Amino acid sequence: MLAKWGACLIWDLLAKRWRSFGCSGARVLGCAGGMGSLSMSTKREITKKYAREYGAASKKVRGRMLDELVATTGWSRANARRQVTAAGKRRGPQKAVKRVPRPRTYGYDTLRLLIRVWMLAGQPSGKYLAATMPVWLPKLIEHGEFGEDAHRLTEHTRTQLLTASGATIDRLLKPTRDGDAADRDLGHQGRAAAAHLDHGPQGR
Repeated sequence: MLAKWGACLIWDLLAKRWRSFGCSGARVLGCAGGMGSLSMSTKREITKKYAREYGAASKKVRGRMLDELVATTGWSRANARRQVTAAGKRRGPQKAVKRVPRPRTYGYDTLRLLIRVWMLAGQPSGKYLAATMPVWLPKLIEHGEFGEDAHRLTEHTRTQLLTASGATIDRLLKPTRDGDAADRDLGHQGRAAAAHLDHGPQGR
């Protein structure tokens, strides 16, 4: 019963607030009914209307407004405060921020050299290879182990190989590792099929 009374009180506060924003009748019901499924554009519109009063309001009023915004949008209190503050500084509709793709740091030459080092080192983990790269790289260069990829050895590619972290090495080698694992699985299946044929029932 107490929970129902509390829900009614919140409903009454929100209804009054929405009416002050120009929502009335069926529109208020539509706003309230979508509390758990409001679109982001609707949340931004509501937040911007709160922001008009929020900047000039007292601390106590701001707290009440945040309570209402949290109940309306489902945001956390910290996020609601952040959104309403940002909305107060915004002019006009919010534009979607375009993410600029990060340029590739490691090129094809570095990748080819990394794969060769990894295979010659026994295909260790990225963490181990990053720690031992200062040992492996000079030795492999000294003994001419890079073969047809030797021309890819430049000051830039050497620096990248020596400074790449274990996580970066694992990320760069993932397609190669996955391909090797698939090849091994296919080879195992082929050998199993051949063994089945060799040892199957005779004289059929």
